[in-house]
Amino acid sequence: MTKRHFALVVGMNSYPEAAGQDELRGAVNDACDFAEWALASDGGKVEPGDLYFWTHPWPDNPPELLARAIEDGIADWDLIDLSKGPPSQLRGPQTREIVQTIQARGRAQHDGRYENGAGVAEEAILYIFFAGHGMRAKDPASEAEPQTCLITSEFRPYDGAAQTYGILPCDDLRRTLREERFEHVIMFLDCCRNTVTGREHVPDSVGDLSRSSDAQNWGAGHATLENELAFETTIEPIRGAFSKVLMSGLRGYRGARTQSLDMEMLQGFVKVNFKNEPGRRQQPSFEYKPQNQPLIIVEGPPQIMLKPGPKIEFAPEVHGKTYVLIDGDLEVVDAVGELIAGPEAIEILPLPSGLYSLEEKDRQEGNQSAPVPFRHPGTELIHVG
Repeated sequence: MTKRHFALVVGMNSYPEAAGQDELRGAVNDACDFAEWALASDGGKVEPGDLYFWTHPWPDNPPELLARAIEDGIADWDLIDLSKGPPSQLRGPQTREIVQTIQARGRAQHDGRYENGAGVAEEAILYIFFAGHGMRAKDPASEAEPQTCLITSEFRPYDGAAQTYGILPCDDLRRTLREERFEHVIMFLDCCRNTVTGREHVPDSVGDLSRSSDAQNWGAGHATLENELAFETTIEPIRGAFSKVLMSGLRGYRGARTQSLDMEMLQGFVKVNFKNEPGRRQQPSFEYKPQNQPLIIVEGPPQIMLKPGPKIEFAPEVHGKTYVLIDGDLEVVDAVGELIAGPEAIEILPLPSGLYSLEEKDRQEGNQSAPVPFRHPGTELIHVG
């Protein structure tokens, strides 16, 4: 079965003054970087005509593939004045423009495959990347839980209106895009997920959700946990802290045997390699379905070579025992998981530089093996036992 890849990429540094949002510095950089990866033949494999890209401000110096795609012509948008055309370089997108554009494209893709009644063996895969301000919000008339929302350019928090516009509900959008539009939806959200106090913010409608279920074949990577803030780096070039490590994983981390990257692998890589800025606490979060067979994000050799993680070799006398990885702060590295000692060596995913140790889980007094300390990088093969 052939695959066709699409990408919806939005980055918002600047909002109108009436939106009441502080200026960001890294969202446009992040959007450009993700679009560059999406366009690469060894990345997202998205053709320029299948890239929906919009940032504010418009990038002055986009990277090579993106610059060429913009010059040759990226995909047109369904604009707020009911015309169809390129994204405005003078403002950011509104919720309705984002929703209607990608829903219409997905519907056309789906209907085109089935217009002859038989269908075509082609899967439509959609990558979504949003960077900007965000919040948690819900419709008070709905029993659904609050969801992560991207704040778009028409947001007006204090205008006294009964409905607050410019709040794009990302879970609802994903659900509608999986409903007879795209076979796979892979979403990355670099924005805050806190609840804004002071008034009840109601998300914008993304259409009829009555037929939409929480279908399989989707994944979402969040910059932070629910009800928490997301931050940018403090060193030039400014980036979203989440996006920076996300892009390293997308470009450089692959399974040794499969030469592919799935949602579960990416989750582990991001969680292990994420570094908080001084004085800030942020913990990326991932969710995906199905969980027993995580969605593959990218296939093929990596674009960049990362320093591989350490390989662990277990002596016969410790086979069957369970070990955990401890970092330099004496905390368990949960993303690595439990390591079952056996005859096959285990290669851990790429790790940040530092001191580590392997310790037997649930060690019993008087019946325990000593911890095995090591420095990474530095030791190519770790011997346990």
